[in-house]
Amino acid sequence: MRNTADHGRPPAFPEGDAGLLSTADDIFAFSRFLLRGGLAGDGTRLIRASRVAAMTRNQLTPAQCAAGVPILSAGWGWGYGVAVALQDSPEGVPAGAFGWNGGSGTSWRMDPADDRTVILLTGTAFTSPDPPLVHKALWRLAFG
Repeated sequence: MRNTADHGRPPAFPEGDAGLLSTADDIFAFSRFLLRGGLAGDGTRLIRASRVAAMTRNQLTPAQCAAGVPILSAGWGWGYGVAVALQDSPEGVPAGAFGWNGGSGTSWRMDPADDRTVILLTGTAFTSPDPPLVHKALWRLAFG
């Protein structure tokens, strides 16, 4: 596991899927950007709406979803950069919601059907692919 404790200097990003640092405000702004279909807050189009739709729609086959269960959890697929709920989760996250879990204790869920964004940033790294109970409890409160 990489040491991410030194936040006083820019990270090297040796891998594209790890080491990113962000704030709740950054994640929320990204969530709003996706909800607006690729429009910046001032209305400037940065990405075509069709690209955002592709990003937030499952791109995996059923066999790929099944093989990805150790990372994605059952009932989840993957778009272009976000996990996508294929069915309502036991915690109440509805089908069509999207987001991700970060191994350093973060999670983000966006339900475009009801304009709901849920962000949890903790300092506790995941110890398994299954998110900690505090994450699941928050999802139950927010979506259940």
